[in-house]
Amino acid sequence: MESKRKYFKCGCGHAVLEIDQWSDATHPQIYLGFFEIGLNKDNRYGWKERLRHAWYVIKTGRAFADSVVLEVSEAEALGKALLESTLSGDSK
Repeated sequence: MESKRKYFKCGCGHAVLEIDQWSDATHPQIYLGFFEIGLNKDNRYGWKERLRHAWYVIKTGRAFADSVVLEVSEAEALGKALLESTLSGDSK
């Protein structure tokens, strides 16, 4: 399975959007992942934040969402919506 991976840096400089397209002929999908940049010693979550995340998973049974896998039709709709948003933003 061949991968076409691209990264887009957030305007705030602290996050990245990863877009990965898999060329699986039977079931093509698009993966969107969200990552924080610079998880070094000075930028790690503190104990309070770590416990908050752990408690959320224990309480709800769900982890925080940080990625999405889209079918090709949904990815096309997302792309169209982004283009429309961009174009409408330029006209103002």
